Amino acid sequence: MDSAPVQPDLDTDLENVRRIVREHYERSERPLFLAQLGQRLPSRPLIPLRQLLESKLSGELAVVVDAQAPKRIAVAPVAKSHTVRAALSQSSPPIEGMLRLLPRTLLYAFSKPPSDGRVFYWPTERPRYEVASESPGPDALEIEPDYRKNLRFAELTDLDAEVRREFADRIGAWMKAHGLALEDLRRRGRSVPDRTPTSTAPNALTRLIQAQPPDILGRMVIPGDVAALLMRSP
Repeated sequence: MDSAPVQPDLDTDLENVRRIVREHYERSERPLFLAQLGQRLPSRPLIPLRQLLESKLSGELAVVVDAQAPKRIAVAPVAKSHTVRAALSQSSPPIEGMLRLLPRTLLYAFSKPPSDGRVFYWPTERPRYEVASESPGPDALEIEPDYRKNLRFAELTDLDAEVRREFADRIGAWMKAHGLALEDLRRRGRSVPDRTPTSTAPNALTRLIQAQPPDILGRMVIPGDVAALLMRSP
């Protein structure tokens, strides 16, 4: 006979949160970000994680918000909250030119509109992303809707400088929220060359993207080798 599924339990949620936070700071002085804590939990808590922390554990754990980047939220024992807040304020901003160092697939994932729901990305040998209602696997990184914006481009130079800067800032904020370094995302993926087009005529990839209706474009995934071939075709 199959065993009954484990039912969510608030006391279990609280104990899991306490344990993960305690174990993190026993071995590291780096901030534990809220997104990291959520990923380490064995199951989704009964109530939203931040609400759980602030309503049930406020006497033990502190929710620490970076004053300069409010989307960067860490969790720490109350006694360590000042140290963690100082560590957040000393973190470096996203590096200039970051976009051209990242896998093209990751940039496309960040270009999915927030209305598409949940988007997950794998930084593997052949990077890919997927739109899904639940996490497809333990190695998948969620790109939350707040960090995504609907953009259409074949080359980074298709975007004006201000849009590129805002794009890089959003990706940088997401990386910090998940405790990721640039190398975590680019060492196993292809980077995007930030080159200036030698011709103003659109290439085959640009024409293909521009020809798609919004509902098709939102679901379209172009493999990197195919995209590279289309980019070289007039």
